[in-house]
Amino acid sequence: MDGMRPIEQTREAVLGSYDADACDLLATLLGYAGVKGERDALAHSLLDGYGSIERILNQKYKELLKNDGMKEHCAVLLSSIFPILSRSHTDALQKTPLGKEADAGRFFVCKYLGIKEERAYMLLLDSDGMYIDCSEISIGDVSTAAIYHGKIVERIIDSGAHYVAIAHNHPFGTSTPSSSDREVSDILSDICQKMRVTFMGHFVVGSNTYSMA
Repeated sequence: MDGMRPIEQTREAVLGSYDADACDLLATLLGYAGVKGERDALAHSLLDGYGSIERILNQKYKELLKNDGMKEHCAVLLSSIFPILSRSHTDALQKTPLGKEADAGRFFVCKYLGIKEERAYMLLLDSDGMYIDCSEISIGDVSTAAIYHGKIVERIIDSGAHYVAIAHNHPFGTSTPSSSDREVSDILSDICQKMRVTFMGHFVVGSNTYSMA
């Protein structure tokens, strides 16, 4: 039975290939996570239900447990992959200049891997465009009311930042900015201008991409 094939027979061929079939990749991962028996059937079911590996890995632990055949430790593994990748990538990018829009955009796209609710972050850079800090400034819908301006000003002053960028995400949505997003951008741009720091912009992150508000 295909669902019972030994993991060792597929590990090297599947995990060593960028062109591997999505179902084979997922089935192999499920096997290493301890799913026995019909792991191929579970892989097919997950892909049919969520549409892609990306959307599967973006699910919360409790959501994954609703699927027949899903084990607790497997749900923990799947829901942890994107947060681990996010930390790995952002840790590496912190050691490189982020003063250009494309570089900051790549940083924010990595930052939001695995984040399943709307959040806003502020990125602070020194005069060379190097990383100082990236901290959360709001959770939930981003609006002028949700952004605490005094806290932002305080963090900029304390850090001595020369460059400031903010970002928020649209989980499972597009990166198209709203009128509210643009209003927040205008207010923060004005704050940075008065403080004589460079406002790099407001990044709106969708599914592995971003737009400027």
